[in-house]
Amino acid sequence: MAKLMFTRRCLVMLALVFGTLTAVRTVASDIGFWFEFVFVLVVALAYRPVVVYLGVAPSAWE
Repeated sequence: MAKLMFTRRCLVMLALVFGTLTAVRTVASDIGFWFEFVFVLVVALAYRPVVVYLGVAPSAWE
């Protein structure tokens, strides 16, 4: 069960990164590799605090 939760969280984070990156690319056509890299890092690092704040984090994170 824990492995399934880990896989689900990884898939959600990956979808979130690709979705937000696609939205940014749509708004600002050519943003460059380093901006994309920083943006992916920000999304990946902000994921856990946002999920905990929203109250949808697994009980092991609290």
